Amino acid sequence: MGKMPDSCTPINDVLLKAKMGSDLTTSDAFSLVPADLGDTQDMCTVAGWMRDQVKGNIVTFSPKVFIPLTHLCRDFCGYCTFRKNPQQAGDDLFMTAEQILQVANAGAAMGCTRRYSPSGKDRNSVIQRLASG
Repeated sequence: MGKMPDSCTPINDVLLKAKMGSDLTTSDAFSLVPADLGDTQDMCTVAGWMRDQVKGNIVTFSPKVFIPLTHLCRDFCGYCTFRKNPQQAGDDLFMTAEQILQVANAGAAMGCTRRYSPSGKDRNSVIQRLASG
């Protein structure tokens, strides 16, 4: 990490430099640290403009149906909303074949063409468990 400079470039100068496509220096980045709300809004405007220049403003999506084969997972992802500990899941550890087909068919009826089946790092054991019973 760089050393905090003794003096900072004015925030508007840094934003103009970014908008012109110039690379920002470590000193430029430190100049953005003391930004107030108005400066933050200006930074967001410039960042959005830069994103649109590179990526455009088209939103895409992948029509997938989410099929959580199990609520068990070794991972602790911060965004996960379905993971449960074995004590929390009770008898609801694995989806039944009927439940899987019901979710897959509902997704297909809504235009989903792919499925996403998260199962942590040990996916094969989940598939074997479902196949056996």
